[in-house]
Order: sequence, then C-alpha cells, then structure tokens
Amino acid sequence: MTPGARTTATPGRLTAGFGAEREVDRIRPAEDIRHGRPIEAFVVKAWTDRGWSRVATAVAVGASRILLLAAPVRARRWRVRVTAARAAVRTAEFGLYRSRT
Repeated sequence: MTPGARTTATPGRLTAGFGAEREVDRIRPAEDIRHGRPIEAFVVKAWTDRGWSRVATAVAVGASRILLLAAPVRARRWRVRVTAARAAVRTAEFGLYRSRT
C-alpha cells in the first residue's frame, strides 16, 4: 500500500488516509492475481473540502494498472471501491503518486 498512509479495508473497498493533504496525479491499483482477476469495474474517490469526489473510474485491474488523472488532485483521504467483480477481491496494492513536472 502507499507508504505513510493509514489504510482500512472492507470487502470491495480500500481507504488510504494521510495526516495532511497530498497531491496525486497517478493511481496504481493492483490485484493479487494468484487468486484470479475478478475485478470488472471500480471507482476512485478523493476526500476534498467538498466531501468524497470521484476522480477516476475504470474497468479491470489485473496485476497492475496505472490511472493518469487529467489534473493533480489534493486530498487527505483516497478510496478505491470495486463496483463489479466476479468473485472475492484481493487487493495487492493501492499506490498514489505525483509525477515530476
């Protein structure tokens, strides 16, 4: 999981929280593919001053996927929620990154 983050996980949802806002423009979810690739769709949200805001949606994750955000987003908390899956979801990673400009 993302270094320095406090994470909580429930079936189909993982939340990463930081003590301060963090700017992110790349999100990297990954499944534990030793158990297959059940994720069919997911959404990523960020906690901003307006509450939870959707920043990305996608289909399939697999061994690793990198989502490029259109613009950097600043938030204290980040959440990935699986919206469709064929079987139990096993998350291997939920990385949050800021590219160098």
